[in-house]
Amino acid sequence: MLPEGFARTIKTGNDFGSPVEIVETVIRANERHKQLMVRKIRSALGGSLEGRRLGVLGLAFKANTDDMRDAPSLTILPQLIADGASIHAYDPIAAAQARTMLPDVSLSDSIEATVAGSDAVIILTEWSSFHSIDWPSMVLSMRRPLVIDLRNMYDPEEMEERGIEYLPLGRRPRKIPMEAAAE
Repeated sequence: MLPEGFARTIKTGNDFGSPVEIVETVIRANERHKQLMVRKIRSALGGSLEGRRLGVLGLAFKANTDDMRDAPSLTILPQLIADGASIHAYDPIAAAQARTMLPDVSLSDSIEATVAGSDAVIILTEWSSFHSIDWPSMVLSMRRPLVIDLRNMYDPEEMEERGIEYLPLGRRPRKIPMEAAAE
């Protein structure tokens, strides 16, 4: 589904015999990027999401807003749910908007409740409050200390030092020695 503004722009251009190919190309590229994110999440969890609990931090299109229009969460999360995952999410501002747009997502009141019991944490929106998460404490409540960071918020080396399997988007993940992960 196209965002309302893009759909109007494309329709207007076509109505006047002046297609807006650049806008259409951008939309296709954005959709491919979201599909890449879904594949990255599936791959990180071994290909199957059946029975997996995923904690999602951030639902809004961008931080410091409740704007859900064209938010990646609207494309990514329904696909993860269709693959059998249960989604527990936290967004400091957009939760009320998200409730109606993502009815199958369980919304949490805190980062801690979202992370607890998760097989992985996925970061979708770069909220400033996420920069100060106490990951060493958080991973104690997780089933698996896996953070899939689609916003590249953290330093991979620092996350590794904390015993966290860290998969940032667009960066080569570093491998954690099994001994370090077990500590």
